Amino acid sequence: MLTPPFAQHRARTRHPGLKLLRRVRHCGVVWLARWVDPDSGRSKEVSLDRLGLNTDVARRGWCAAKSRAVLQRWAELLSGAVTASTTDLAGAVAEFYARRSTLKATTLSSYRNGTDGFLAWAQSAGVVTTETLAPRHLLDFRAWWASRPAMVLASGVQRGQRLESARRHSPLTVNRGLCVVRAMLNELRIVGLTPKLTSDLIRDTLKFEMRCRTLPHFLKINEIAALVEAALKHDAETFTLTRAEHDGHLKPGTTAPRRG
Repeated sequence: MLTPPFAQHRARTRHPGLKLLRRVRHCGVVWLARWVDPDSGRSKEVSLDRLGLNTDVARRGWCAAKSRAVLQRWAELLSGAVTASTTDLAGAVAEFYARRSTLKATTLSSYRNGTDGFLAWAQSAGVVTTETLAPRHLLDFRAWWASRPAMVLASGVQRGQRLESARRHSPLTVNRGLCVVRAMLNELRIVGLTPKLTSDLIRDTLKFEMRCRTLPHFLKINEIAALVEAALKHDAETFTLTRAEHDGHLKPGTTAPRRG
């Protein structure tokens, strides 16, 4: 059972979960704050003098706020919250592909187009761990991903080299990348590596592009009749057999001879 270390002590303290230490160093008196990190279970320490807290009032105010934060985090963990960790985003993506080693090379190449773009954006945005991913990050990534210029083959350059064009990627290309990024993030969410994301947030922030589709044109009765007449006329002009021979006299397994 998860138990805060300070819960075992009955001594009353002004700042539960936090110790304020006075140390005499060669540079003078130094005030230190020490506590146990609820997520890692490790002892942490910070110099209040380096934080610019040089008065008793400032030190007491900081210690009170820090004590409340530590106690709140312990309460969250005791209520079933997931322990915070630091997982490298690039490493998590590599493990995502390690679990898909049986996929075809063409499929993996299509997948990596989306995840490589996500890693490139994350590096430029300063996102290095999966735990820091938040909905605002996914919104920024989607806007960047959808606005990228398409790469086209150009003349006068090295063979096979592609250059940026003035047009954007098609909705199909954008959605293909968003689909694999959504699948990757949902897998990380299931194993508890994205505590700030839910399945609904991933779906809502990484919405697919709307594709423009032409409505089907249904033929009217007179248009259907004209189409049938044109087909019969083409049939009569192309084949030597008559319409009646096509209907019943053509033997199974034979083809009608063409003129010429």
